[in-house]
Amino acid sequence: MRILYMGTPELAATVLSYLLTGPYPIVGVVCQPDKKQGRGMRTSMPPVKETALGAGIPVYQPESLKDLALLPVLEELKPDIIVVVAYGKILPSYILDFPPKGCVNLHASLLPFYRGAAPIQRAIMAGETVTGLSTMFLSEGMDEGDVIDKVEMPIGEDETAGELFDCMAKSGGPFLLETLHAIANGTAKATPQDHAKATYAPMLRSEDGHLPLARSAKEIYNHFRGVTPKPGAFSILNGKKVKIMEMKPLAEGIPENAKIGEVFLPGKGRLAVATGEGTAIEILILAPEGKKYMNATAFLNGRGAKPGDQFA
Repeated sequence: MRILYMGTPELAATVLSYLLTGPYPIVGVVCQPDKKQGRGMRTSMPPVKETALGAGIPVYQPESLKDLALLPVLEELKPDIIVVVAYGKILPSYILDFPPKGCVNLHASLLPFYRGAAPIQRAIMAGETVTGLSTMFLSEGMDEGDVIDKVEMPIGEDETAGELFDCMAKSGGPFLLETLHAIANGTAKATPQDHAKATYAPMLRSEDGHLPLARSAKEIYNHFRGVTPKPGAFSILNGKKVKIMEMKPLAEGIPENAKIGEVFLPGKGRLAVATGEGTAIEILILAPEGKKYMNATAFLNGRGAKPGDQFA
């Protein structure tokens, strides 16, 4: 069973590495184009491309899939099946209809919940304690295809999106390979999704990292975990952006009449911020605008904040 693999980020690269150990040949890899990143605007290739080139697999990076742009590649490679893992674009019908065994997707949620580009992050932000992986046959709708298999995975109380990404990447390869075995053997069963129960996980943008201080400390902590490490959590202090690398709900009580966002010191060298519902968060590691990360003690010693200052 000849596979054409479509994926782009690190998660997709990890899954590809595992599939390369399996019995099905990967005849080609399609990923997003290289991008210029960083201050020097150096060209950076997607992780999937690095993995594919290292394995001697041809790589294709079309700017667009419209106007039958990928058809020559499909006709050349003649894949029996297309496997899609976080490619980054919805596939047009000419691609979906090409392989005789269909197009199979590995999605990082228990469908029909959290359809979309950021299921891992959004599940954590919503305070979920269980998520999972799903394999499905792709259709023209976003993550609406018939589900082949699912597996549940717990979300740790302090687990960040980055940590859950790594866990899912390691589990995704073996899980996807089981689905491919079932398809190859003719034993795969596809079950339509209950579209009435669908929820959505839109892509995160940089502004989504802004911590919602009016919510409870637990909700803020969930939000923090969901945007860590990307796009990254932040708040605003004295009109300047402060990045937050590590924080937690404060166990102790808060000062009487403390306003939401107000700074107070629960102990020597400790930085806390009053939040909604009479709760507070403790900020442990942070980076003032234009500076490196530091612990709360160093920040306070440098007069970065004082009691009564206001985060927003």
